[in-house]
Amino acid sequence: VRDVFQQIDRVVFTAAEELKRRQERYRPYKHLLTSHKKSRVEKWKGSMPSVTAIHQRIEDISARLDELLSRVTDQQIGFFTLRTNLLVHGIRSHAE
Repeated sequence: VRDVFQQIDRVVFTAAEELKRRQERYRPYKHLLTSHKKSRVEKWKGSMPSVTAIHQRIEDISARLDELLSRVTDQQIGFFTLRTNLLVHGIRSHAE
């Protein structure tokens, strides 16, 4: 019985030593394993909108533009285009 307990004790001691060695070996990388901290990449990505958010924003703007164009007549668009062209022409003539 004593021999069995000694074997169990050795196995447990060896496992504890191995665990301690592994913890020391991977200590420099511990920050990569903690889930509550954000990595530099996550912090960098967090400040930028995701691709889906950008896509959703484009769809929202497109929907509003379609709604606006459905309410605006061709004549109003023509006058707006004419005013824009006159403005651009005026700016170009002053720049020369």
